[in-house]
Amino acid sequence: GQTPHGMGKRIPIEDVAKAMGADFVAVVDPYDIKATYETVKKALEVEGVSVIVSRQVCALHRIGQMRRRGEKWPIYYVNEDKCTGCRVCINAYGCPAIYWDEEKKQARVEPTMCWGCGGCAQVCPFGAFEPMKEGEQ
Repeated sequence: GQTPHGMGKRIPIEDVAKAMGADFVAVVDPYDIKATYETVKKALEVEGVSVIVSRQVCALHRIGQMRRRGEKWPIYYVNEDKCTGCRVCINAYGCPAIYWDEEKKQARVEPTMCWGCGGCAQVCPFGAFEPMKEGEQ
């Protein structure tokens, strides 16, 4: 395949890793947290060299493209009825759009920083992160 600019040949790093004799090679979507976690577990079980390639368009680039096309992306919020204040989203996930509301003792999402990846919804054990409905933003 060609590079994005049409110059030269694209050589996937996973092919290089395989050619160099890596014992385990996988490509993951980092926004699919469960699948990424499972792949890391598999890689740790392999005796020898493991290579995991994390491939996804940069969130800022993706949002820029969507803005130019006039598209919207999902913005997440914290459903106060479901948030228990466990802080898993803050301590284990660390998204810069998530912050702690000291007064309510719950997590919150800064909507202007949310890129719509949905990672927060994947890590919350109580399902407190939900996409806003159209018109709520």
